[in-house]
Amino acid sequence: MEEPKPSENLQPTPRKKAIKLTELGPRLTLKLVKIEEGICSGKVLHHEFVQKSSEEIKALEKRHAAKMRLKEQRKKEQEENIAKKKAVKDAKKQRKLERRKARAAEGR
Repeated sequence: MEEPKPSENLQPTPRKKAIKLTELGPRLTLKLVKIEEGICSGKVLHHEFVQKSSEEIKALEKRHAAKMRLKEQRKKEQEENIAKKKAVKDAKKQRKLERRKARAAEGR
């Protein structure tokens, strides 16, 4: 019978190992889909999936111009209404001050 060698009986001591991870870069592949003139509000300069004819573009521009005219008209009307309300409020305030002065003069 052979006796086992002392080195075979002993378990090898565990060794510490370090693993370092490094970032390789983005894992996304992006494509350009849409280019707009403004930020979510302007004219579309390029679109990957939608192509419009020149007639469609003209119709859209015409509709946009009409929409902007209507918006300006409403804004002007609103400013006029605000000015009217302010004038009424100032007139009421003036009448109130005159009444106070009249009451103060009577009380003397």
